[in-house]
Amino acid sequence: MTVPGSMIVSPFASTIVADPATNCMSSQTPSLAAGNEPGVTSQIPISVNRSAYRTSVDSTGSPLVAFGLRRGFSSAACRTKSLPIESILDGSTTRRLLFRAVRTVLLCRDGADQRHLATALAAAGRIDAVVIETRGDARRRKLERVFRRARWWQVPGRMLDVAVLVAYGNWCQKALVTGLDATAYPDDVPRFEIENPNDPESVEILRSLDPDVLLVLGTSILRPEVLAIPTRDALNIHGGGLPDFRGVYSDFWALVTDRPDRVGSVIFHLDPGIDTGQIAVEEMLELGRSTSLRDLKVANARLGAKLAAQALDQIQAGTLPRISQPAAGARNWGSPTGLQLIRGLVHIRRARRRRKQP
Repeated sequence: MTVPGSMIVSPFASTIVADPATNCMSSQTPSLAAGNEPGVTSQIPISVNRSAYRTSVDSTGSPLVAFGLRRGFSSAACRTKSLPIESILDGSTTRRLLFRAVRTVLLCRDGADQRHLATALAAAGRIDAVVIETRGDARRRKLERVFRRARWWQVPGRMLDVAVLVAYGNWCQKALVTGLDATAYPDDVPRFEIENPNDPESVEILRSLDPDVLLVLGTSILRPEVLAIPTRDALNIHGGGLPDFRGVYSDFWALVTDRPDRVGSVIFHLDPGIDTGQIAVEEMLELGRSTSLRDLKVANARLGAKLAAQALDQIQAGTLPRISQPAAGARNWGSPTGLQLIRGLVHIRRARRRRKQP
């Protein structure tokens, strides 16, 4: 249960109860809620199927809030915890309890941009759990696909491609860690590790978290049974313009093809296709004359986190758009070969030098 909008609980309030019949939360004693004067009983629309909140007074006379996360309002099923009233007014715990209208689970691989996203959403009270697809298993599956398709004389070249891509990925992660100062996930958000999000065990973990919104960043392709888990929406954060830069390495391919105007972030509704879902929110970055690839990656990670929070706000307000992607110009991009990556990075560096020239 969560409450949209702004609410201040007065130190004199003794009871705040959820009423399933009216789908509202009522303050039964003097309080300041939604701008009302003290002494006026206030009702604010809520999502019924989450939690009930109750303030009480402890032995010292200090108001406390008790809350429970469960389905429905049966007090027997409610796990409660007492918090000082100050946490209602100030803490991030309160923002998650009182101001969030959707239960959001982040599904991602481990990385600096994912840690930054989780930290930013936690600071805004917009995330309930993080489920991490371990990189080791994902890389193993990718290597199996690569070498399964290669003939024996192609294996050395494929191994070189993988080595170059891994080195580039490690450089990107170091740049993001430094630029975003993203070294850890938020301590107060539950975290789970899985090997493959499409495995039955992983699907059960996701279902047990009961998400309204599944927010996805950088995972394997998700099967329909995973996309069907959230009750409201499954959203993906994509690091390039759509539909012209679907697939992976979107920022790299945009710069290599001299389309820096298509480097940015897009939040789109997931469907069974590869980056084919309806667009919800998008914004492209402006490439400055001296902007480096490292600067661009850091800025895009920050932009993605900003747009994700914006999309969650719009879901809460019921205004999140669904804009179909145009068919014209659609193209899927895959991983570059080692040679393509090296040539592309040289091209990006030269283009930056040309921009810096007067």
